[in-house]
Amino acid sequence: MKRYFFIFLAFLFLKAQGQVVDNLPITLPGNDLSIDSVFAIMKQQQNIAFSYNNNLLVNKIIHFERTKLTVAEILTIIASEVDVNYKIQGNKVILYPKKRKFTLSGTIQDAVTGEKMPGTYVRVKNTNFGAETDQNGRYELRLEAGDYTLVYNFIGYKPVEKTVTLISETELNLSLSPATNAIEEVKVTRQRNFW
Repeated sequence: MKRYFFIFLAFLFLKAQGQVVDNLPITLPGNDLSIDSVFAIMKQQQNIAFSYNNNLLVNKIIHFERTKLTVAEILTIIASEVDVNYKIQGNKVILYPKKRKFTLSGTIQDAVTGEKMPGTYVRVKNTNFGAETDQNGRYELRLEAGDYTLVYNFIGYKPVEKTVTLISETELNLSLSPATNAIEEVKVTRQRNFW
C-alpha cells in the first residue's frame, strides 16, 4: 500500500511540475528575437532545457507583442511561426514537426468503356477510412504524409490495390476491369418425390 501511495505522490509531483513550467514568467529583452536567443533567455531565467530537430529554424526572428510572457505563451507563438508542436516534460521542452496533411484525389473509370464510375469505394487498407466516388467518378481523401495502400472496389469489377507515398498533393486516376466470373451452365430440374 505504501508503494502505491509513493508512486501516486511521485506522479502528482511530476504532473504539477509540468504544469508549473507552463506558467513560469519570462521577460524578453525586446520584441524581435531569434528563436535560439529566446531559448537561451528561457534557460537562463527558468533553467528550461530544449530538445528539437536540427531542421528547426532557430535563426528565424519572431515578433512578440509583449516582453513579459509565460513559457506557454512563448512556445505557442514560436510553434505557430515555424509549424511545430511542443510538449513539456518536467523542465524540458520538446519541439517536433507538425504532421502535414495532403489531398489524394483522382477519377475512376471503366477500363473497357472509359465511362466514369460513380459509387466506387476507395479505402485505405487495414483501416475503416475511405471515400466514395461522386457522380463524375471523382474521389478525394485527406491524409497525413506517409505510405498508404489503397483498395478500389466496385461490384462486378476486380478490386485494385495501389500503394502510394504521399508527400504532396497527389492525383491518382485508375481504371477498373470487369470481373470475369465465368460460371458453368446450370440446369434446373423439377423432381417429385413420393414417399
